[in-house]
Amino acid sequence: HCFCHPPPPHSTSAMAASQQPCAACAATLESLAAGRKMLCCSRCRAVVYCSPECQRADWKRHRPVCAAAAGQEASASSRQCARAPDPDLDEPRWGGAVRSGESLADRLRRVQAAPLEARAYGARFAKAQELFRLGYGLFFEQHWAACASALVEALLLEDKALLPSLALVQLTDGPESCPFGRILESLRGQHGPSKGAADWALRLALLEVQWLDMQMIFTRELVERSQNDPKAAEAHQTRWFDLLLSMDDIARKAVAIHRVNGQVDQRILARLTLVQAQYGANPPISRSKEECARLALRAVELCPQDVAARAWAGRKEDFEVLLGTAKLGSPPGILELDSPHRKPLQERFDRLPPAD
Repeated sequence: HCFCHPPPPHSTSAMAASQQPCAACAATLESLAAGRKMLCCSRCRAVVYCSPECQRADWKRHRPVCAAAAGQEASASSRQCARAPDPDLDEPRWGGAVRSGESLADRLRRVQAAPLEARAYGARFAKAQELFRLGYGLFFEQHWAACASALVEALLLEDKALLPSLALVQLTDGPESCPFGRILESLRGQHGPSKGAADWALRLALLEVQWLDMQMIFTRELVERSQNDPKAAEAHQTRWFDLLLSMDDIARKAVAIHRVNGQVDQRILARLTLVQAQYGANPPISRSKEECARLALRAVELCPQDVAARAWAGRKEDFEVLLGTAKLGSPPGILELDSPHRKPLQERFDRLPPAD
């Protein structure tokens, strides 16, 4: 997880990076080795560094300035939200240009209703990115229900489309510095719409599971970085187990509460069920192989069109739904031809033993 990165080209940050010296050691761009670039602070974009090491060394001095520049000193009670311009979040990814007078909430409704006319993974990925972008923007406008709706729809469409700006973690601050986590923290404090309370609870559960999964990835990296410090590595590993148990607990409880409610979003129930199958074999949960398979099949039953559930279930009929069959007149698979997941799934399908 990077904590500073090259500023986007043609931005004011890019101009600053080409002119400012390193805030820690005063090195200039001209003095760096060929191919190296200045890195701007990903939180405030106001200062640059010649290396991650310099950024870490300068963090104690820069931190209070950084928080002020990024507009992060607003009190929790006022719930003030602000952010610097960011091309990653300001430029539409799908759905065409912003229409005259179109608010973020209006655009969200339009994007959600617009079908994916071309069966292309690239289009699905781009629509998911646009939904993530809109969700982040609606967070700053404090449109809580619309924010949660956009983020959940994006996760259901393609979780790998999560924008880097939403997932950045300051190594010196840990997961608390991640924008996705800050969004979820704000959503937890809201009551949601008066109607659809069950859907609101399920959306929050899916966002909680996603956030815990992101923290698990970050914690696993910390374990790997601490191989020379067994005590620290053990602490990070314990933290990973705690996150795993929390994620499974949230998913189990949400499904148990809402599984008999046919009015709630079955896609979310499917994902929360699938999470229990995907991680259930890990200790200390240690579900049996048969139980994990049963959960995966239940996820398919809840949402037969869910690519992730079908891929995890891995039966012959699941691969045929995903990839299609060679039979004349048979429908095409639900997985797009340009999907990066298609080749590995085809290889798994080809390795299945022949039917009796």
